[in-house]
Amino acid sequence: MALINQHVVIFDNGTDAGEAAARLAAGLGAKVTLVRHVPGARPAAAPPAPSLYHTVGLDLSRPAEVDAWLAAFPAPIDHLLIGHAAGPDPLAGADVETSLAGPGGAGQWAYDLVRRGKPAVVQSVALFSGPVVVPADAASVPGEVADGYVRWLTGALQPLRVNAVWTEPVRSPLPADSPVQARQALYLSSAPHTRSRPDIGEDVAGALLYLMNGTALSGSVLRISHALPAGPEAW
Repeated sequence: MALINQHVVIFDNGTDAGEAAARLAAGLGAKVTLVRHVPGARPAAAPPAPSLYHTVGLDLSRPAEVDAWLAAFPAPIDHLLIGHAAGPDPLAGADVETSLAGPGGAGQWAYDLVRRGKPAVVQSVALFSGPVVVPADAASVPGEVADGYVRWLTGALQPLRVNAVWTEPVRSPLPADSPVQARQALYLSSAPHTRSRPDIGEDVAGALLYLMNGTALSGSVLRISHALPAGPEAW
């Protein structure tokens, strides 16, 4: 895999997948910037010259400041990676459809950033998720929404390659009107597969690297599976 001297920018909102992808890409010679959501953070006047791997804190709920930071980026971006809950609404992951295709969602955000062209994205865009908890009565899950939306985004952003990597969702026994923080806390504290699959972020990262290097791949949705709880008693 050859990523030597390619510029990779990853927007993530705290999943293991974004950090793992940054480490792996840097290990293959890419110049990686990992952007994390830090409420209230003020961007520097200009981004630093990309090194092999560094982390930047931005308030992703302030799109104008994110745009200004990107506009000052010192080089074209070869690969833009955006986590499903890393758009201008950092808690958009509470609603799977909104988190991908809705206003402020990762897909819409990627579309807007690329179309503005500051900086230019020259090779690929990838959307990704870490482990996602959806309410028991959710009408849709990430993979179902991703298929059609990624195909649309691929056509809209030609000639860029557009792909996605999604983990299978966990259906929480809590209903949709429960706070997203409660569903996440329940998942992190007691879901059996969280303990049995601590490497899920590494799997997502490996898939992202595969997509970055797959020069013929576009419009693809790769799914990362894991053992789901057998029933409510597992929670």
